Amino acid sequence: MKKYTFLSLFAALLVVFIFVGVSCSTKNTNTNTADEEELIIDENNNEEEAIDPQDLIMPAADVVGIDVPGIERYPNSIRTASGSDSEEAYAEYKVKDTVENVQKFFKDQIEGKGYTYSTESDETISSFYKGGADYYESNDTIDVEFDLVGDILNYYVYHYTFDESDANINEE
Repeated sequence: MKKYTFLSLFAALLVVFIFVGVSCSTKNTNTNTADEEELIIDENNNEEEAIDPQDLIMPAADVVGIDVPGIERYPNSIRTASGSDSEEAYAEYKVKDTVENVQKFFKDQIEGKGYTYSTESDETISSFYKGGADYYESNDTIDVEFDLVGDILNYYVYHYTFDESDANINEE
């Protein structure tokens, strides 16, 4: 009888240990998708975007791709992405410099090509247009967006061109 009591006690303890171990284990419940930004809370209880560690690394060389045709990249920049379709060409870069220096470089270059600097521009984006009364009525626009992470400036160059039927879509 003692033998069965000992085995019953042993089995009961085993079940308890398994139950406690399973309930104490941690499970990753992060359901963020690649399109969602992870937020963190800073010391002042404010939400801010979590920094991707890759954003703090300056790549050694360009990724395969091309620069936006007709737009010179900022000196010493490294291309991290690029692409195009029938209406848009874009490229993404990293450089160690200030937003002000890079913004001035693109403003001088793009205005020199006959584009108008848009009043919609601010410290995070420089917008330009050619042809049309303003940026929103133009069928040829360029945007340069800026994102400073640590001492690395990520900047994105977009050149959009579309025909008249696309530009006047809201007039119907």
